[in-house]
Parts: sequence; structure tokens; C-alpha cells
Amino acid sequence: MEVLSNLLTNINEQLALHHKIANDSTMELHIRESHKKLHEKFFEINNSVICLQAELNVLETENSRLKEKIKEFEDRAASNDNFMGLLMLRKEEMEGLPEEQLKELKEFSKEKSDSDILDIINENKGYATLDQLIVRLFKKTGKMTTRNSLTARLYKLSRSGLIFSVQGQKGVYSTFAQDLKKEAPVAPVEASAQAAIEADKTQELF
Repeated sequence: MEVLSNLLTNINEQLALHHKIANDSTMELHIRESHKKLHEKFFEINNSVICLQAELNVLETENSRLKEKIKEFEDRAASNDNFMGLLMLRKEEMEGLPEEQLKELKEFSKEKSDSDILDIINENKGYATLDQLIVRLFKKTGKMTTRNSLTARLYKLSRSGLIFSVQGQKGVYSTFAQDLKKEAPVAPVEASAQAAIEADKTQELF
């Protein structure tokens, strides 16, 4: 906007100059006519810049409104995620309870699976791929896990603010919240994930 303001200032100076010469009776007629035409050209440019400035003002206002809406939706989503997190039983809350009591908990089997997922990610320095989770959950629990069911569990955990999708890394999950705000370095995460997968494959051979 400052650029347009400076441009309008320069155009107005040119308008004033050409208007003065075009109306100077001491100047020759062809010179006056030449400056009259230049004045008309600058007048058209001036109107175009004013229209452009008005359109940019409208866009800037709309952009500010959209930013406010986005902030509103983000705040609402964060509030919903925090609420869902409050409704979940934590692993430490169930520790020490007798098996008979645990069986009475509606969320017991689901929460146990959640705890296993979180443990696997944390044991891998806070990062894990979907493939790593499938392999290591089987080794940890002895139960088969489908990609779709695990993806659904991961989605619910992310909604609860317990894990986060790593930006720029498809199918990579983390327990570090800061990965939401800045893109994780590509090479280290891929290298770590690939190394862990290769390690899993090696162990299966023995």
C-alpha cells in the first residue's frame, strides 16, 4: 500500500507539471498540446491506481476477516481436543487396579491399546511410522492389527492431543507437540524410521 501511495504522489506531481505547461500561454502551441496529452495520460493512470488501491483495501479487509475466522476455528478445535483428552483414562490411572476391576471399565481394552501405541512411539525417541507401529504392536501384544483400525486409533489419539502428525512426513507420528508448529527435519525422521524398520526385519530373520 505504501508503494501505491508513493506512486500516486509522483503521478500528482506529474499532473500538476503538465497542467501548468499546457495552460502556459507563453509556451508554443505544439508544446502546450503535447503536455495536454501527457496530462490526460497521467490522469488515466491516476484513476487506475486509485481503483487498484480501493480493490486492495477490500482484499486486505477480507483477508483480516478470514484470519479471524481461521483463528476462531483453531481455538474451537483446540478446545474440543482438550475436552476429549479430559474424558480419556490415562495409563497411570489404571495401574494397580485388580483385573476384576479393570474388566468393569468400558475403556479398558481400548486404553490398553492406546498405551501400547504411546509406549512404542516414546521408545522410538518420540517418532514412529505407521508400518513400525503395525510391526511392533504385533510383537508387543501378539495380536494382528489392520492398517485401517490402527489409523482410526491414531486419529482418536491425535484428536485427544496425545500424538501429532509430523508435518511434511506422511504416515509419521510423534508425541512432540511442537511438530504442529514447525515442519520436522525431513532427513533425520526418515533415516530414523527406515533404520528402525530395517532393524525389525533383521530381528524377524532370527
